[in-house]
Amino acid sequence: PFSLQTNLSRAIEQAKQSDMWVLGSSEHAQESVSTIDRDRRWLLVVGNEEKGLRRLTQEKCDQLCCIPCLGEITSLNVSVATGILISHLQIP
Repeated sequence: PFSLQTNLSRAIEQAKQSDMWVLGSSEHAQESVSTIDRDRRWLLVVGNEEKGLRRLTQEKCDQLCCIPCLGEITSLNVSVATGILISHLQIP
């Protein structure tokens, strides 16, 4: 299921209380989305295109991941990035 929330901190806390893994996306993350455990229940948090996730939001995440890009591409449109992340996180 998908959900849009106005209070991100509250949504993250509720997800953690429901035993969900909070996964944030960041172009600076060391771990690729392709290595994430897809068997977990997860909440995906994405930032805006200009600044990404705020530092405090990143700190609340259980894990950060990136989308590996070839060449000089360092960031993607947020809707494209979200689609790629969800595609990688789906259980086959």
